[in-house]
Amino acid sequence: MSASDVCRAHIAPSPTYGGVGLFASTPIQPGSLILSLEEPLLAIPDVAYLEQTCSGCFCWVPDSGAAEYNVQQWLTSGHSAEPKSLKTCTGCKVVRYCDKHSSAGALKPARQGIEVNGRRLTRSHPKQRCQALAWDNHHKYECKLFAHLHPKILPTPVRGTLRLLLLRQKDRLTDEQWSALLKLLSHSEDFRNAGGEKWEGICLMSKGAHAYSKTDCGEDFVRELFCRIIINSLTLATSTFDSLGICLDPLVASINHSCDPNAVVTFDGSRLCLRSTSGIEKGGEIYISYIDSSHPTVRRQSELQSRYFFACTCTKCQQTGPRRGDSLFCPQCGMESVMGQTCLDCGASGLTDYSSIENLLFDMLDRGKKALDPENVIKPLRNSLAILRETQVWPVTRQPLPSILHSLAIQFLALQQWAQSLGYMLKIYFDIDPLLFPQPWHPERVMHHLRLTMLVLHLADLSGNNHPSVKELEQYGLEYGVIIWGLLYEMNGNVDKSHGKESRFARTVKSKFEELRVDMARGGNELHRTVSQSALDTEWAKMRKIAASS
Repeated sequence: MSASDVCRAHIAPSPTYGGVGLFASTPIQPGSLILSLEEPLLAIPDVAYLEQTCSGCFCWVPDSGAAEYNVQQWLTSGHSAEPKSLKTCTGCKVVRYCDKHSSAGALKPARQGIEVNGRRLTRSHPKQRCQALAWDNHHKYECKLFAHLHPKILPTPVRGTLRLLLLRQKDRLTDEQWSALLKLLSHSEDFRNAGGEKWEGICLMSKGAHAYSKTDCGEDFVRELFCRIIINSLTLATSTFDSLGICLDPLVASINHSCDPNAVVTFDGSRLCLRSTSGIEKGGEIYISYIDSSHPTVRRQSELQSRYFFACTCTKCQQTGPRRGDSLFCPQCGMESVMGQTCLDCGASGLTDYSSIENLLFDMLDRGKKALDPENVIKPLRNSLAILRETQVWPVTRQPLPSILHSLAIQFLALQQWAQSLGYMLKIYFDIDPLLFPQPWHPERVMHHLRLTMLVLHLADLSGNNHPSVKELEQYGLEYGVIIWGLLYEMNGNVDKSHGKESRFARTVKSKFEELRVDMARGGNELHRTVSQSALDTEWAKMRKIAASS
């Protein structure tokens, strides 16, 4: 662990699934930092994001046409150290880097390091630029190979396996680090027994990693390592949960799954943070969710079994009565108590079975995520939304409805159809997030809040210039200044718990909030002092009308 790492937890035997888990070493309050790693053992961008991501600090510079572009620009504006472009490595022409200085240090050979909990690192040149630091740490071992293969780019797990093998060969991983990595479950026999294209792909890609690395380890060993990466990796993401690649660290991989987790992983550049979403007593086990825990139980269990080869026995999965995410409204008594085809409240039975429709809509949603043209995505999403609403029994918080609404908001944002995007974002803000994420500072809820705030800021600019794209919103008489103040005030109060007060995300939000306050005061606008709760309530009522119309 580096000098700036934080760890308020320890690995111990777990009663949950057998094996080990991560446990709190001290009492942990909700919204607190549990674990912080400056650099996980392995973190690499996916092939699709190599051109848009710094392979050193993992800052993301999306294409200007992407729906996420404005959010990332907003997060990096006002920070001169943040890059606006990336430069390709002239050696391999595969990875890219920004010219920002990294706060992380270079890793020296393992024998020179200081060991802390099986992680042996030392820090040198603490202000190296990303490319120089990445070169010192790992890229000099892989650059020549990448250049030889270019324009072909190796799949992400192959590059991950290759890097670990090369680092071990070059004495850049300690015996303790290597041992911790090899203790992770591989489930290679489960993959083999499942067979099919996935197992064929594992065999083919691990064979490639073995050949390219020129390792002395056998093919079977490399295949096991490859499987460990697949099973134990987390999604490398931005602070706003945009997926970038994969991340693996044995300490983090020790955390067990629950569909009702008490912690969540966030990223601040290359720094991985584990934050609590509820209080955890000293000695209590820490859980994260490996999947989208808002999905119905049957779907969660199926995904966990197919991807991770275990059945979840958490309290959420064991609950027998009506539960959010699984139940429907009863067409007879109106209660959200229908499980399967029976109402557990009034006893009505033989009700319509919607499982086939649900599966169809999930498949449509998955296909839509792979489409590149927003216009081709919106029509099937709207059709799916209409199907669910026509049932008249589908709760707004039951998937795939929340995901459909979120996708529609993003797609309309990409098409610059601001009013439509606003309606769906407000639907999420008022009707969905408070139920799916009861804590107002839950990182995912704060991320949705950020997108909404960004959109309202943009709408305020367009409205001030009488732009025709916002004309349909004029009927609501929105006071954008009051709304912006209210949204920023709310988000400003939540970011310390959601992302940590030292994170770039929190610093940016607080900086923008202060800019707004200063600008208002400089212009003689005392809104920040005089805005009343009644004024906020009035504007929130208007926004609820917009949400209800979507």
